Amino acid sequence: MHHWLTNTEIYFSGGWMGDWYTESWSFVVDRLSAKGNLKLEERDAGTYQCARVKTQL
Repeated sequence: MHHWLTNTEIYFSGGWMGDWYTESWSFVVDRLSAKGNLKLEERDAGTYQCARVKTQL
């Protein structure tokens, strides 16, 4: 599992744990356009238009 952010992107990924960890998906959000891209096993699985939400706490 990895995650990082820069001035222009937010990235996080995940996977499954069996005998060893296998990363199987990643999600990258462009902080300027708010478009997110989901990849499953290195193939594009969807594009999302993200939006800011008001903090509840």
